[in-house]
Amino acid sequence: MPLYLSLKKILSQQYIIYFIILCLLPASFKSQDLLNTENKKIYFDFGGTFGAFFPYSSTDGFKNTIGSNSVTSIQLTYNNKYFTRLKLGQTTVNYKASFSFNSLRSEVDVKTNSTNIGLDIGYQRMYGHWQPFLFAGSGIALIEEPSIHYSSADNQINYGTKSSNNLYLNFGIGVNYVISKTFIVLGECLFYTVPGISSNSLTHLNGVSPLIGIKAIL
Repeated sequence: MPLYLSLKKILSQQYIIYFIILCLLPASFKSQDLLNTENKKIYFDFGGTFGAFFPYSSTDGFKNTIGSNSVTSIQLTYNNKYFTRLKLGQTTVNYKASFSFNSLRSEVDVKTNSTNIGLDIGYQRMYGHWQPFLFAGSGIALIEEPSIHYSSADNQINYGTKSSNNLYLNFGIGVNYVISKTFIVLGECLFYTVPGISSNSLTHLNGVSPLIGIKAIL
């Protein structure tokens, strides 16, 4: 009986060891996948982010004007530290204003759209699966905003849309979480400004965006 108990104890210990090894194997594979990614000198990834847009200022009488922001990008990374990315995005914000023309008063509540095409450069560093990064860049903002004109001849307000091309600047910080060598989730805080537009502009296109997204390593 003591011999049986001893063998049973040894076998039980072996089963526990085997179970631990089996549990650790997937984690080892993931770590190896991540290591393979880190060892690449140059690689590309493709992904997108989305989130809210908070203007730095708003029109008097119309507070809490909040919009949305979405970005699609393709990124080239060198030595897993330095990167550049080409971005295509759209920022949409509420256009709210009140106008008085002689005896006429008009209030509008519509949206302003800015389609952005630009280039960022940045730096990132790996800490386990976490990869904080910072970046800065610029590009062209294709802005469409409402246009309001008063005609004194017939005493009426005319509404329309006007388009303009402007230089934009952005910078930000964020963090990637590397799940495997082909999949990344991320969050970033993007600061965005169009120097050609006043901070008091009714378009509200100077602001900050908290964004979340995913990327696939190509």
